[in-house]
Order: sequence, then structure tokens, then C-alpha cells
Amino acid sequence: MHVRVPDSPALRPLQFSVEAWVFPTPPGSGFQAVAARGSSTNDNDTWYLGLLNSVPQFFSHGDRLVESPFAVPLGRWTHLAITFDGQSKRLYVNGEQVAAGAEATTLLYDSAPVPLTIGSDWAFGAANAPFHGRVDELALYARALRTEEVRSIYKADFAGKNVARPYITSAAEWLEGTLGAGYTQQVTAVLGTGPISFSIVAGALPPGLSITSTGLANGVPSATGSFGFTVRATDAAGLSAEQRCALRIV
Repeated sequence: MHVRVPDSPALRPLQFSVEAWVFPTPPGSGFQAVAARGSSTNDNDTWYLGLLNSVPQFFSHGDRLVESPFAVPLGRWTHLAITFDGQSKRLYVNGEQVAAGAEATTLLYDSAPVPLTIGSDWAFGAANAPFHGRVDELALYARALRTEEVRSIYKADFAGKNVARPYITSAAEWLEGTLGAGYTQQVTAVLGTGPISFSIVAGALPPGLSITSTGLANGVPSATGSFGFTVRATDAAGLSAEQRCALRIV
């Protein structure tokens, strides 16, 4: 048994993270997919998180692999996470990075619709590599989670993610801007009690840019350089979350 999530633009991020709790059961042998963005024409996944003989694996970029140096136990819950920030990919087990690799090329998605699969891979237009066991609290993010974020999710343990407060889902590395040219960046968040308002609470945007309470940063930058700042998302209940962001103006 597996889950298929229909394709959509939101499921095709150029940077991403996937994290989930897994409870593998016998048999622990062979390829077993936790979650994947596969293909309708071949067996090269856009990305794949799974186990091979109980060893966590992360495939992407034309079947390029990073994997854990150790297996995870059968019959116990383990937290797995993968991230890709546009330059490097990382694999985490129970909140700790266990493998990484450089990947300077962009993710390639099938032109035809392909489902996101949970508990199975998708190759040649069909499900394969079924997962034996349970998958819980799986989440896909349109950015690379930082190590401390992955660790905090793991440490939440069975209390789960804190859904009471907002969570910023947009990329921490903003798109590069050009001096004297119009610039726009939308900050987004989920969870919490709507509406959610956004503000800069540390550092500063480049001169000429400002951010609205709805998270829309725009303007015409009047200085070049690399700028660091912290965005805060505050919900209607007064709960908040922060994200350290960076923007380069050339």
C-alpha cells in the first residue's frame, strides 16, 4: 500500500527538503522507498528517499547517491531527512547529518505529470520498491532546512511538529537582485492561526527595498552587496517563527 499525491507546481521546487518518521518491518532487504519523485519514462528519480537493506539512501540528479554509513533498526521509529539547497545535498538520520555531496546542477522533473509517492517509488509510470512498515508525519518543504531545524524536528519526537505556531516555508536564500532594477520576493508561511504578518526584526533589507505585512518584499535596490536579515512571521494568536535570510544585489 502506498500514497500518490497528484503532480502540481508546488511539488516541483528547485530547492527542497523531505523529512519523515519511518518504522521499517521485516523483510529489511532490497530497495524500499520512503518517498520519491520518480519518472514516467525511466527509473531515474528527480529525488528519492529510501532504504537499501535498511541503509538510508538519497538519490537525485540522474541517480547520484549519498547514503548513510549504517543501517537503521527494524521495528523501531527512526527520523530521516534529506535536503538540497541548489549546491549540495544532505542526508540526516535522527537529527544528525550522516552523508553529503556536492550538486551544482538543477533538479530535473519529468515534463509529463508524475505523482509524489509515499511508501513507494515511481519508475516507468508504475509503482515499485514498496516500503515495508509505516511512514508518519512526512513533509515536503520548498527550501533546504537548516541542520538545527532538522534536529529540532527530531527532538520533538512523538509530540510531533509544533502546528500551533507559523512555519516559514519560503527559501532563506532570496533570489539575486540587480542594482537599479525592480525586485520582488514573496515570503510565505504555513500553520499557525491566520492571518500571518511578516516583519524584519534583525539586520536590514538592501536600501530601496521594503517588506509589507503580507510578506511581499519589493522595490528598486540602490546599493550592491550581500545583505543578511531575519524575517519574523507572527500569527493572529501572537505566536511567531523566525528565519535568517540572505540577499545579494549585483
